[in-house]
Amino acid sequence: MSRTSFALKNVFVGVGGQIFSILIGLVTRVFFVRLLAEEYLGLNGLFSSILTALSFVELGIGPAIVYSLYKPLAERDQEQIQALMSLFRKAYLIIGVAVAVIGATLTPFLPHLIDEMPENIPYIEVIYLLFVANTSVSYFFSYKRSLIIADQKQYITTAYHYAFYFVMNILQIVFLYITRNYFAYLLLMIAFTLLENIAISMKADRLFPVITEKCTAKLNPTYKKEITTTAVDNILMGKMFGLIVVGIYSNYLLIISPLNSIGNQIFSFTASLGNLKVTTDDDRAVGVFRIMEFIDFWVYAFASVCLFVLFNPFIKIAFGENFLFPTVTVLLIVLNFFLEGRRKAILSLKEAYGIFYQDRFKPIAETIVKIIFSVFLGLKLGVNGIFLGTLISKLICIVVEPYVVYKYGLGWQNLKEYVKKYLLYLVICAVFVAVTAWLTSFWGDDGILPFIGKFAVCLVLPNLLICLLFRKTEEFAWVASLVKRIVAKGRKA
Repeated sequence: MSRTSFALKNVFVGVGGQIFSILIGLVTRVFFVRLLAEEYLGLNGLFSSILTALSFVELGIGPAIVYSLYKPLAERDQEQIQALMSLFRKAYLIIGVAVAVIGATLTPFLPHLIDEMPENIPYIEVIYLLFVANTSVSYFFSYKRSLIIADQKQYITTAYHYAFYFVMNILQIVFLYITRNYFAYLLLMIAFTLLENIAISMKADRLFPVITEKCTAKLNPTYKKEITTTAVDNILMGKMFGLIVVGIYSNYLLIISPLNSIGNQIFSFTASLGNLKVTTDDDRAVGVFRIMEFIDFWVYAFASVCLFVLFNPFIKIAFGENFLFPTVTVLLIVLNFFLEGRRKAILSLKEAYGIFYQDRFKPIAETIVKIIFSVFLGLKLGVNGIFLGTLISKLICIVVEPYVVYKYGLGWQNLKEYVKKYLLYLVICAVFVAVTAWLTSFWGDDGILPFIGKFAVCLVLPNLLICLLFRKTEEFAWVASLVKRIVAKGRKA
């Protein structure tokens, strides 16, 4: 199977599964909101963010694993694959234990992270420790997932993930409805996290029998060098504004997080680019990257238009008017979403080229800037200040990531073109959002029919404008050709 075929299969399985997971996740959230107190929703979001912040313990080992496997997989170097997986098994075991220990030591500080400890939720410390346990076990057996992904077969891990996710959500709904017990909800989450990793690990053993054998090979020093290489919003909200605000924001994240996952699936070309880099030359990778950048813009411009126009009408219908943020807050959320999404293509190339060491201080600088500005602006402007702080911190990524990719990967001569296109895409997206919001503003926000009408406009207008504006470009021609090939294969099937 070709690189393009692998990439397309990864994308279609990932996007299809993510759309399905959004639907089942929404159903679960509706039951969650209706069967448990509002504070549970905020607690769920807050503790998830605290444990996400602990992901710094991983130190970028995940992407490094995938990158270091490209060459031995392309060359079918069984000994180095075996040696790498032996090393990463030990690393992920250490990471899982470290997350458990560090997470548990934060337990006494929970009162300092929550503005007002809710009296109607007992055993908050135990609930937090269950979140710690879930994050910790997510690292056990999971290292083999990276081997499947690096071999351009991410569709396999994706299919496993959504199958387990579906069953977990169904059981959570049943247990919530019968028992109204939050602990049962969390225990199911932990069990399925572990079961999914075990199932994927067993699949990897069948695909790559060499990793089940005792490792006798020594790791190539080149790979050792290559391997050596934030979720603050909810935490700040919990401390500064209480769990109710965190709960409101978690409903917006319920939509944004799956969309980001869809974006990750669409741009799961990293393995294919890594394979391309070690088997051909950089010129072809540059051409592929330009196409990825155009697709990146198209996907996130379209998604941003839909989010800004449909966010509040949807949440009002699903959860009620009490769970809405003001329009300015929604705009900041969507802008953060767009800027984060516009990093997908550049990050894919960065990981494919193994550029980890050169910007090793970027995550630290981003986190420091984020905390300082979010706290300062949060005190001045409320929730909007926190999102502004996040926005400011993203500027570091927007500047540093293209800098290191073009300096150490693609060459300086292409950077000017990238900057021009980035700014052009940003302006065009802003115009799309403004025009679509204005056209749909006359329809009102109440009821299913106005929502369907707005959705139809969002579905047609930005995509039509993109087709008209870019119809003569090479990037659009490539996308159009790809769509034609997919349609032709569908007819033959």
